[in-house]
Amino acid sequence: MDDKIKAAMAEATRLTQAGRFAEATALIQRVLGARPHDEDALRKPPVAEPDIIEGDFERVDDAEASELGGVRHGAGPLGPSGPPGVRPSPGISRGSFRDAAGARDYRLYMPRQLADPAALLVMLHGCGQNPDTFADLTRMDALAEQWGFAVLYPAQSPVANASGCWCWYDPDNQVRGAGEPGILAGMTGRIRDGCRLDARQVYVAGFSAGGTMAATLAATYPELFAGVGVHSGLPYGIAGDMVSALTLMAQGPGGGEVSPPDQRLPPIIVFHGDGDATVSPANSEALIRQFLPGASVGLDRVRLDGRSDQGVGYSRIQYKRLDGALLAEHWLAQGLGHGWLGGRASAPFAEPRGPDASREMLGFFWSLSGRSVPEGAV
Repeated sequence: MDDKIKAAMAEATRLTQAGRFAEATALIQRVLGARPHDEDALRKPPVAEPDIIEGDFERVDDAEASELGGVRHGAGPLGPSGPPGVRPSPGISRGSFRDAAGARDYRLYMPRQLADPAALLVMLHGCGQNPDTFADLTRMDALAEQWGFAVLYPAQSPVANASGCWCWYDPDNQVRGAGEPGILAGMTGRIRDGCRLDARQVYVAGFSAGGTMAATLAATYPELFAGVGVHSGLPYGIAGDMVSALTLMAQGPGGGEVSPPDQRLPPIIVFHGDGDATVSPANSEALIRQFLPGASVGLDRVRLDGRSDQGVGYSRIQYKRLDGALLAEHWLAQGLGHGWLGGRASAPFAEPRGPDASREMLGFFWSLSGRSVPEGAV
């Protein structure tokens, strides 16, 4: 690496630490010879946070949360201030989880009517976001009401990252039983058990840095999650520091840079805009390769292209086993950038003209359990 590139990487690191992600990525792209891009999606003004419905509690029983195999559960409270065995009332509640790996706050949304059995979806926000803004962007609370599932939004600590990014590029956060994966897995198990949710229907999804951390959780705790959704993220474990992370964000990994973990991973659905200049769309293709067993040998590849209601074209490719089991799905929206496809138009990091990533993600997850989409939910 020559002195010019080293200096650029140092400046990009400084910009990232200051929360100036678009400038950092643009600098890396200029140095690496990448094309210029439209950053309008990153410059949208923030919107006011939605009104919060603070949750009360209803006692269900005094049973302690059961142990999840391989996951250490912490001693933190289940609800905003309640002990294990207390379920928050419908609406929004807030709490904090702590174990040996550390502590994080969270926002929990419980619908008025849970399905039986009820799923849990863990939603990991991206840089410059928080649980409230991410819920607003994705409309996932409203979908939880329609579909009858609980939504857990963990919050990154400003002490861990001043810009609110999950630190997926740190090797300490790429292993089981420690760091951010350990905290998030423990939190998930505690909420799942305390709220009496279905262990067979626990899913994790995220956007950008949160999407990469979702892939990390699926790779380090594959027995905990039945499916994973990654929107505008990167493969698990490909970066070892912030400099390599920025480089991979800008240009994507090479064909030989992504290796799958030893164990079989849960099914994955991936969304990306092919005009994304913050996280290269090449990362979405690498994610599919990483999560498919045996480099997709012996799989059926089904292509289902289409257009969103707003006329944006997209490719949609499903990868199935010969027995019909769905293992992966890859959506690539034409001309759209670094934003949640079909997200709320007023929210930062939204690409509202795209296909509805939130609904399509839920449809993918529900298909894995063999359950029908709730009537009127689509």
